[in-house]
Amino acid sequence: MKIFSKAISAVIAACLSVSMLISGCVVETGSPSSAETTAAQTTESTTLAETTVDTTTQPKSDRQEPLMWKVTGNDGSTMYLFGTIHIGDERNKQIMENITSKVDECDALAVECDTVAYQNDFQAMVNSLSYMMYLDGTTVRDHLDAEQYEKCEEYLSKRNLYNKMYDMYHPSLWYQLLQQAAVADSPYDSDNAMDTMLINHANDNGKTVLEVESVDAQYKMLDSFSDELYSLLIDAFFENESKYSESLTELYEAWLVGDEEKLAKLVSSEEEEDEELTKEQEKLVEEYNEKMYTERNLGMVEKAQEYLKGGQTVFFAVGTAHMLGDTGLVKQLTDKGYTVEKITI
Repeated sequence: MKIFSKAISAVIAACLSVSMLISGCVVETGSPSSAETTAAQTTESTTLAETTVDTTTQPKSDRQEPLMWKVTGNDGSTMYLFGTIHIGDERNKQIMENITSKVDECDALAVECDTVAYQNDFQAMVNSLSYMMYLDGTTVRDHLDAEQYEKCEEYLSKRNLYNKMYDMYHPSLWYQLLQQAAVADSPYDSDNAMDTMLINHANDNGKTVLEVESVDAQYKMLDSFSDELYSLLIDAFFENESKYSESLTELYEAWLVGDEEKLAKLVSSEEEEDEELTKEQEKLVEEYNEKMYTERNLGMVEKAQEYLKGGQTVFFAVGTAHMLGDTGLVKQLTDKGYTVEKITI
């Protein structure tokens, strides 16, 4: 099913930073009994991009050269664009060392959202999770069919990640939990996420951290999609779960070496027909891509221009998918008259 390819491919390219935090937040902000269940390891959600994933295991690359650009305005203003990834392995530490000089010459770091600050703000976690909690007396059992619920519960329970508190939350949370559990089974983790490393480096060196979006905005968007869409995504997850680890490896290796051609295909805005999807389901996928990519990219371009006009040099680091394609930051800033040149790290 192509929807699996669309979902898994964007793990590397454009996942939401905030979904790395979901499971731990639910347990921490829940009732006292929630402590009895182990929290899911923090990883990330997936979005919908375009590609067919070859699940052949890829050899580890000795070269680390993720995509980076320098933006220059007619007034001499400058900015660095860096396509991040929200998971990783030990090789991300070397990348961090390689880009430290560029970060340090900037006045501020801009990220999708400051996940480090969020993890230290208990009230913010409570407020955000309220967006995904049922307040009408129903539970997720009323919104997913019985078979789907049982599959989700079994999958999480086998990994000691199920918490009965999760029944109080929308399918949006359940889908993130499944994705997090799958990534936890892979060789990658969120401790080595580029976003986290960048934020920690900025904090350690007294550098301002700017939020391009916000945690609240990301939670609200995740929960804005219908039960029908999440049902479709959950079905695709279980049909293809065994492919996740190998697919992540292929995609992570492409990110590491800055394979722009491959990554661009993953985030292509061109829609491909999927004979396995109904017209209604195709519309759901289109809506998902529109909100996850096109609308967010517009907001990110506005922020980038704001920073460029503000007189500071900013290291602008967001998911790689937001950089590429017809609606990506590279093309949009170029179209607006800025000089955008690819540079090496």
